[in-house]
Amino acid sequence: MERRIVHIVDNSQTSTANHLKNVKFMEKEYNKVDFAEFSHVYLNILKAASRGDGNNPNTRNTIEFLGQFVGYITTVQHQAHKNDFEPYLLKFLIYEVTKMQKGCLPQQVKKNICIFWSSTLRNIGDDVTMENLLGQTIQNNLLEAVQDIKPLVRHQAVLALARLQTPSNRECPVINAFISCLHDSNSMVRREAVRWIAPNIKSIEKLSEKVRDNDPRVRSTAFSRLADIGIKYFKIVQRQHILRSGFAETNPIVKKMFLERLLPSWLSNFNGSYLGVLKSIKLDGEENDISNTEDLSTKIMEVFFKTEPINDLIDALPLDDTKVIPEDLIQNELIHYWNIVVKYLRQSEDLEEYLDKVIPDLTIFCNYISRVAHNTLSKNLEEWEYLNIQFILCHLFDMAEKYDLSDEVGRKTLEELIKTLLSKHRLQSRLLNKLVAIGSKLEPNVDSFAFEGNLIISNIWQPLVDKPPDEDTEREKAFKVSELKVKQIMLESELEAAIEAEEFLKAQDLTNKLQEIKRILEKLLSDNLEVQQIRVTADDSDTLCWCLDILAAILGHANMKKLPSCLITTRQEFLMPLIQHNNPEIHWRVFKCLAIYSAFDRQLAQEYLKALCNPICFYRYKHDLNKSMLIDSISIVTDLIRDSEMNLFSTEADICYVTNNTKRRLYNEDANELNSLANTNLTIDSILSVFMDMMDDDNDDIRHTVITALAKLILSGIPIDFTVITRLILKWFTPVTRKSSTASGALKGRRKAYEGALQQIIGVIVNLYVTRVENAREVVARAIVPIINKFCEAPRSSLLVDIDMVNVIKFLSAITDVGSKNSSVDVHIQVADLLVQEISSRPSELSTIYFAKMLKYLHINHSNDVAVKELVTNCELLLEKTILEKGTRQEVQKFAARLGADASICTNGNTESLQLTENSTIRTSVSCDSNQTHTQNRMLLQQSSPLSVVIEESNSTKSADQNSCTDTENIPPIKRKKLTNMNVERFSLRSSAIRSRKNQQAGPTLCKTSQTITSKSRSFSSGSSSDVIPTSQRNLRSNRFQAKVDNKIICKELRVLLDKQKLNGVNGIKTNNLEVSNSDLSISQSVSSSSDSTVNLRRSQRNARDSVVTRVNGTKSIVNAVSVQVKRKKLRGRTLPSNDATNSLVVNEFDTSDQTLHTIIEPSECQMGILADYSQVDTRRSSRRIQALRSDSTSDESPSRTVPKKRAKKNTKT
Repeated sequence: MERRIVHIVDNSQTSTANHLKNVKFMEKEYNKVDFAEFSHVYLNILKAASRGDGNNPNTRNTIEFLGQFVGYITTVQHQAHKNDFEPYLLKFLIYEVTKMQKGCLPQQVKKNICIFWSSTLRNIGDDVTMENLLGQTIQNNLLEAVQDIKPLVRHQAVLALARLQTPSNRECPVINAFISCLHDSNSMVRREAVRWIAPNIKSIEKLSEKVRDNDPRVRSTAFSRLADIGIKYFKIVQRQHILRSGFAETNPIVKKMFLERLLPSWLSNFNGSYLGVLKSIKLDGEENDISNTEDLSTKIMEVFFKTEPINDLIDALPLDDTKVIPEDLIQNELIHYWNIVVKYLRQSEDLEEYLDKVIPDLTIFCNYISRVAHNTLSKNLEEWEYLNIQFILCHLFDMAEKYDLSDEVGRKTLEELIKTLLSKHRLQSRLLNKLVAIGSKLEPNVDSFAFEGNLIISNIWQPLVDKPPDEDTEREKAFKVSELKVKQIMLESELEAAIEAEEFLKAQDLTNKLQEIKRILEKLLSDNLEVQQIRVTADDSDTLCWCLDILAAILGHANMKKLPSCLITTRQEFLMPLIQHNNPEIHWRVFKCLAIYSAFDRQLAQEYLKALCNPICFYRYKHDLNKSMLIDSISIVTDLIRDSEMNLFSTEADICYVTNNTKRRLYNEDANELNSLANTNLTIDSILSVFMDMMDDDNDDIRHTVITALAKLILSGIPIDFTVITRLILKWFTPVTRKSSTASGALKGRRKAYEGALQQIIGVIVNLYVTRVENAREVVARAIVPIINKFCEAPRSSLLVDIDMVNVIKFLSAITDVGSKNSSVDVHIQVADLLVQEISSRPSELSTIYFAKMLKYLHINHSNDVAVKELVTNCELLLEKTILEKGTRQEVQKFAARLGADASICTNGNTESLQLTENSTIRTSVSCDSNQTHTQNRMLLQQSSPLSVVIEESNSTKSADQNSCTDTENIPPIKRKKLTNMNVERFSLRSSAIRSRKNQQAGPTLCKTSQTITSKSRSFSSGSSSDVIPTSQRNLRSNRFQAKVDNKIICKELRVLLDKQKLNGVNGIKTNNLEVSNSDLSISQSVSSSSDSTVNLRRSQRNARDSVVTRVNGTKSIVNAVSVQVKRKKLRGRTLPSNDATNSLVVNEFDTSDQTLHTIIEPSECQMGILADYSQVDTRRSSRRIQALRSDSTSDESPSRTVPKKRAKKNTKT
């Protein structure tokens, strides 16, 4: 039986195609044998398979087959015994696998167990119900696996948990685990969580956010999942968010998934109704919501135009016989859809034949618009209904604007319609601007257009009204009428009497009189029909606001380049008297018109400049400012600053407040205090500072206006301070600064979308600024240090803490890199100098490590040799005299090494130019041609690489010693004196004295070098004591090792000196006769009575007296004279030659922290040879001494350092 089961499992590991057949075979074996025996064999196979490699397809197929069999058996048993169902095998495996999962298991085992449960649960039938205890056990094990540190385990656990979700339970732990996996660090886990999460109230909101994931595969899966779920499960705000994200997608694969998968799926949810899709994304709470919805609807329809038949799109319009939509069917979405179809047909050249089917002639269409406007605007509408009908009219006029205006009848009809609407209805700003734009096309002449607009304003502001009649006039008129009527009655009676008396002549005369009276009477009665009309000035707020809106729309038209005379008259007669109006609605409209007038008239702008800037000045002090007035103030001030001809603003760095230093007045919060703010000097810097504060405002319109203003000012080349760039870049990294905890869900969604757009705008501004504006990179370079300090000083609650500092310094390095452009200023050299100074001034700050890391991202141009050498010198001084952290020190060392290597390559390529350098630090005078050539080579090496100088000088010194000493092998070794810790300072000074002797032996070749180094050593010693004092611990280690190093140096120098003395006839030398004291620096030496020795001795005294520098109690001072007592003693009957007198520089530095003595000696060629012999010394412990020996080897300004190749073994005993 075991052999057969193993054979079945073995056949299943090669492919999944035969799993179903092998499951049948396994079922037969399961029914044949005892359960205990089968379960034992099955469990052993499962354990063996779980320990296999999960990446191996055979292992995976085996585990999936085992899980498939368990699911199949459980389903079969449930179907056979529904009422008495007992999944024995499943229970057994749950118990055993749970025991396996206890303890620390390898990653592959955990992964394979999750694969097994995933296969098992996936193959259990949909109608199978498990006991809560069994399902809870599996769920707990998988929930624990979801939190595993390995992403592969979490990935398989997510797949296994898919069938354990309960969407009806809002607090389902599995769904909560899936929601947490949506934010997993691994993209594969996030992708599977998006694919398998069950939709409910909590998961839908989180799922819609994954369309903005940073991984394109996750976004593609999210769009596919959202298409499967359907549009009806999402809120309107979520729908718009998903659609905007899809249209803004840049990845072609994700974009294709959105266009070809999600949009057709959502269209099918409405049975192919385009209007249904447009209605499903409608937001009409605010004017901005309607505009955003229309833009989104246009993008959706543009996609459907490319994928759907044009006849279906046209048939969706319910047009009547006159090719217009019936008035009872008018809706905003339907009119908008009609406008979109008409625009698309007009733009497509091959679809013009369909255009006549969807729109009528211009005259008919204008009459249609007139009926719609009259039937809707004349009613008493709610505010939202009034707003909605104006958007409908705006779409209709948008269609009318694109008509062919060559039709004279239609042209006149459209012009009369516009005048009627402007004169009789107060319209919304969008529709008003549309009508003004169409009117300017109908009347291209600006003066005529302005006159017509001025006439409309005049008729609204001062309409013609009937003059009321006078009472006296009416009374007199009534009296005349009564009198005439009485005469008429009398004449009629006389006429009847004359007719009866047959007096026909009299009757004729009476008849004439009677007709005259009737004529006069009719004239008097007809005077009531002719009412006299006069113009009456309206002063109500609605009428004034109506007129001001029209005036602002006319002034803001693009074709208006110069003010016509009629508009100037309107300003004097209508606008200026309203400046002091108390109504806030009138006040901000007057402010807007005045701002536009100021853009045309410099004198007016100068007169009302402070009034135009008041909203900006009061922004920080008053929180109830009118938003519209503030936006207008930002716009006009920006235009005035950019207008170079006006020159109304100063360019001072700060606002200068003039105060009385002898008296002060207590603060009182009243209008006078705020008005005094307007009297301050307006500068560009102060205005930009307020603009930067406005970027954190809660109002999106203000934020958008101010970022547009900043873009105009910055990109126009206005001189700005680096603080503006600092705040702008910080805003780019963290655009979310507003408190939105009390905002609704829709508002939060809009704000989040706007934050992303704001971040993109700031990024474009910074990019264009550094590429288009001259000297912009220098401004950004000055902002680097404040930016990094701001990140490092941010509190834990700040959003800056979450920003990766490596990305910050990479970004700052990239935008300040000049690249291949020909620039007179290398910005990165300036940045490097600035960073090195910051590291030196604040070595213990948190930002120091980031300053050091930024050095490696700088691209230094080595064409400027002087600047690069100075930078290298500063880095070496920083490493030498400053206590730095390990990471900071390593970064600075790498930067200095890279600069040295690059400079060496550059200088080797320009050898000929370097040979002509006149400012070389070494001046040599030799007679031999070979020595001259050697000196030139040393000069080249000095300017190319500090390390090369030391090595070359060391090698030359060695060769010189070998040539001078022909027989040194037979010289007996000198008895060396054992060193102790008490003799450290003494032997340090002894080594200085001996090196001084060897300098004298080196001859006059380096005399000028000695003088140069003397002056530079003095300048170096005169620096601040805080820069060079090391810590006590470091000095102790250096002091101990210095004794061993000095012991080696002394012995070596004495050996070389003894060799030279033997060649000069001296049999021996006694080391004890050279005594150097720390107190008086006296050198005891046997001196003969020779006059030459006396002259050399005096010269040695003068040189030593002029060169000694001491530093006591942390301060540096130059000692003018040092008591040098030189005594000549007999050395076993021999005397030292006179040319061994000291002629070198000895600089003693006393460190008050640990009383350690450091010696800096002039680097003559002999000393460079000694340095080469001891190049194995560890520079970390004796860096000061080695630095002193290599002082001024490469630069005229500061000493440089060399790096030893190996570390010497410690001398435990001398």
